[in-house]
Amino acid sequence: MKEAFVPVIKMKFRGIQIDLVFASLSNNEVTKSVNSLSSNHILLGMDDCSIRSLNGKRVNDMIMNLVQNAEVFRTTLRAVKLWATQRGIYGARLGFLGGISCAILVARICQMYPNFCVSKLLQKFFAIFSNWMWSDWPVYIEEVRWESGSLEDLNKFQRIDDDLAPPMRILTPAFPCINAAHNVTQATLATIETQLRCGYQTIKEIVTGRKSWSDLFRRIDFFVEYVNFLEINVLGRNVPKPDFIKYKNLIESKLRRLTEKIERQPAGTSMVVDVVQIHVLPSSFTRHEPEYEYCVSYYFGMKLKRECSEEKIIDLREPIKDFLKHDLMIEADKGKTDLTVTINHLERSQLPDTLSNKSENLQWGGTTQRFLLKEFENTLGAVSYTHLTLPTIYSV
Repeated sequence: MKEAFVPVIKMKFRGIQIDLVFASLSNNEVTKSVNSLSSNHILLGMDDCSIRSLNGKRVNDMIMNLVQNAEVFRTTLRAVKLWATQRGIYGARLGFLGGISCAILVARICQMYPNFCVSKLLQKFFAIFSNWMWSDWPVYIEEVRWESGSLEDLNKFQRIDDDLAPPMRILTPAFPCINAAHNVTQATLATIETQLRCGYQTIKEIVTGRKSWSDLFRRIDFFVEYVNFLEINVLGRNVPKPDFIKYKNLIESKLRRLTEKIERQPAGTSMVVDVVQIHVLPSSFTRHEPEYEYCVSYYFGMKLKRECSEEKIIDLREPIKDFLKHDLMIEADKGKTDLTVTINHLERSQLPDTLSNKSENLQWGGTTQRFLLKEFENTLGAVSYTHLTLPTIYSV
């Protein structure tokens, strides 16, 4: 997609999810002298997309160089990514934590406590970030630097967002620095904060022996946790399956805009985001819909925040109408009338029968993922652990 911030080809090879990016060097040929991507001079003469694509690799390399114990870092990161996935807050595309964001957060904790084992790092991760002031305190593992001389023009690619006051700032270490959490909205940040607090509470109970490590990685009961839902159906008929998948991916990439429109909608004297907790489940569900060959559904969970005691009348028709008209229909190919989107408000009792046993048989991301969560030993308590063995994540 031409408008993509970082063009990427997503694919699965032998069951492994792969993101393939491309960068075009300004060199006429790639010689043995181009053996390192760490020098900022390699960015000279590159186009915007290539700089961002190449920086993915450069950021990964720098993170590994900035932590003292690579193995402890990797295991802790696997634990945090597994926790975030199970709690429905993993996926930058929909405004949550992406892989780079998680890696930088974990790396920061590893820098602060370089001699800690995995279990203690997890304790510190939740203790610190459950109370973090995200809008005021950016997270970074390397000081932001500005170039001069021949590289000065590349400073324009720095995306720190100081003037925009983004909800969350997690800064990448490689030049040019960007905010890895630029997709996070007020609503998704509120959900992330809620889950971090829940995670910290669970960690404290693991330390005292009242819970085990498997409790930390327990999947969220999304369809039990929330009472009201928005159901976004992407429908297709009389079109080749690849065309429908392309359309479905386009719609998914824009769902974050619907969240932003909803959270800015007035609710009495407040904004919706101030009185309603909105949780976008970063997963898709394949369902049967009469008259359509293809149907993929997404769900937004909603409930009034505990601190909101007064009754609120919340009308979401305007943001939904605006989203359908301006964010989807203008950009959609009008010739493909058999591709469409519907948005419905449902209460829990109105959810499709296929979502019965809501927390058990979910298709996360369109494919069933089995997380082999064995019970972790908790007889000694987390404080005494010297290591933490994490299960492998399998996709089928």
